Amino acid sequence: MMGPRWTRDGHLLDLALQQHLAGELDDPEVSAHLDACAACAARRTALDAVASRPLPELLLPTSEPPVSQR
Repeated sequence: MMGPRWTRDGHLLDLALQQHLAGELDDPEVSAHLDACAACAARRTALDAVASRPLPELLLPTSEPPVSQR
């Protein structure tokens, strides 16, 4: 369990967790690790909660901005 997806102590990097949640990382080793590692599973759950929050409404200006006089 070493390489670009893993920390030195054998846990998944946040990037790997985000890729897994987005469906960009379909690796049986990652899935097996998430089933066995409570710490990484908890981090995945936390990242999923943040990612599933709706974005705030975009506020559009209600009038033209003032033109600066130079």
